[in-house]
Amino acid sequence: MHFASMQVYNDSKLEESATAKLRQAGLRPTRQRVQLACLLLDGRNRHLSAESVQREVSAQGGQMALATIYNCRINLSGGAC
Repeated sequence: MHFASMQVYNDSKLEESATAKLRQAGLRPTRQRVQLACLLLDGRNRHLSAESVQREVSAQGGQMALATIYNCRINLSGGAC
């Protein structure tokens, strides 16, 4: 799964790692989940609020609604949604 048309992530190894981790967690690797997982796994140590995630995705040419970010975060943390 590549997002070259969105120019959000050019690192296919990061995308593959994010996709594998989502599958290991029993989650379907949707475009939004992979985008969020890539932000979380990019090696930078920082706090990410939903708003800052939305700004980063937007700055990289993508779009993601706050509701999607919150839902993905719940799914990634193991909560039911």
